[in-house]
Amino acid sequence: MRAVSESWTRSSYSTSWIPLNLLSLSFASWMFSQRASSCLVKSRQEKGDALRDELLQLNNELAVLTRENVRKKRELEAALAQLKQTQAMLVHREKMASLGQMTAGVAHEINNPVSFVLSNHDTLQRDFEGLLSLITWWATRSMGLGEFHPCCESEFWKSRSDRPLVPC
Repeated sequence: MRAVSESWTRSSYSTSWIPLNLLSLSFASWMFSQRASSCLVKSRQEKGDALRDELLQLNNELAVLTRENVRKKRELEAALAQLKQTQAMLVHREKMASLGQMTAGVAHEINNPVSFVLSNHDTLQRDFEGLLSLITWWATRSMGLGEFHPCCESEFWKSRSDRPLVPC
C-alpha cells in the first residue's frame, strides 16, 4: 500500500489536488466574507436608513410640537393681556367707588351742620325774640334793669322789628 500511496502522492494529480483544495477553501472563505460583508453593508445601510427615517420622524414631531408651543404661547399672551386689562378696569372701578364714598362723606359732613343751622334758625330766632320781649317787659316794669344791661333802655331796640338774635 505504501507503493500505491507513494505513486498517488507523486503523481501530478495528487500534487495539484492540494492547491485545488486550498484554492476552493480560500474561494469559499472569500465568498463567505463577501456575503458577510455584503450582509454587514446591507445591515448598516438598513440601520442607517432606519436611523434616518427615525430622525426624520423625530424632526417632524419636533416641528409639530414647536408650532403647538408657539400657538399656546400666543394664546397665553392674549389671555395675559386680557387679564391685565380686566385688572386695570377693576382697579379703576374700585378707585371710582372709593372716590364716590369719600365725596358722599364730605357732602354729609358739610350738610349736617348746615342742615342743623337752617332747621333750627326759625326756632332760635323765635326763642331769642321771646327772650328779648321778656327783657323789654322787665325793663318797662323795673327801672333798675338798665344798669345791668344798657341796651334794654334804648329806644332803638324797642322800635325795631328786625332785631338781631343777641342784642349788644
